[in-house]
Amino acid sequence: MLVAAIAVPAVSIGHDFGHGPVLTSLAADRPASADRGFILKPVVPAPAPVKKAVETYSVQQGDTLSAISARFGLTLDTLRWANHLTDLDTLALDQKLLIPPVNGVLVTVAPGQTVSTLAAKYGVAAADIVEFNLLRDPDHLQPGIQVMVPNGIGAAMPVAPAPAVSTPRRASGSQVFSVYRYSGGGANHFPWGWCTWYVASRRSVPWSGDAHTWYANAQAYGYPTGHTPRVGAIMVTWESGWGHVAYVEAVDGSCWTVSEMNYRGFGMVDQRHICPGQVPLIGFIY
Repeated sequence: MLVAAIAVPAVSIGHDFGHGPVLTSLAADRPASADRGFILKPVVPAPAPVKKAVETYSVQQGDTLSAISARFGLTLDTLRWANHLTDLDTLALDQKLLIPPVNGVLVTVAPGQTVSTLAAKYGVAAADIVEFNLLRDPDHLQPGIQVMVPNGIGAAMPVAPAPAVSTPRRASGSQVFSVYRYSGGGANHFPWGWCTWYVASRRSVPWSGDAHTWYANAQAYGYPTGHTPRVGAIMVTWESGWGHVAYVEAVDGSCWTVSEMNYRGFGMVDQRHICPGQVPLIGFIY
């Protein structure tokens, strides 16, 4: 055990009634240094770090996925990815849901997967996975174990078909399709129905402000930014006086597909296929 010397004389003062004070050695019951001049105090080691656990939640009467995600401070996508959900509107009573400890992708490791392959697949740094999961051998993950990929981006949500609608407002050359109403989402400090609310329900967004300020705000928070589309990125544009934000669902060469709210109409979600020069782009937040 590690020990540290503390400068305390190895004696105490007692009292022998009738004879006055006497000096009593502490060496008999306290460890001392080699020259017997200091008491040695044991150093208590710091507690080992503890991995944050995945919880299990049993669906109750009246629960919705958006309410559950808000209760645990998670995005809707985080719960969807963890539980492999494709229908966000239907939950069964007593259905068991996995609740990840943070936003991101909860992965059950498949044979051959490593931290490096998970990091590349979900768009995060390998070191973040190692640190969060306290992994000792990141190159040899045991198949079947659960690994949390904090802030990872999983598969895009399939877009539900919608009835035909009139031709919407659009940027020149871009395409709008599959318009539907979206009521899901996790903990979110933006007002419902706006583009900012929708994107913040798909990704963790710690800043506030109108859409056009998001690019600079993200940089201030240390988020990487750029002008090349990536799946899971946030597109920021000047498509209104307040700006506009959307979520990048897919990339096809130099073009990309976004899902967005309040482009077709308030509270409505649509998807667009966009190519360079077709929108007044500010940039992408990764």
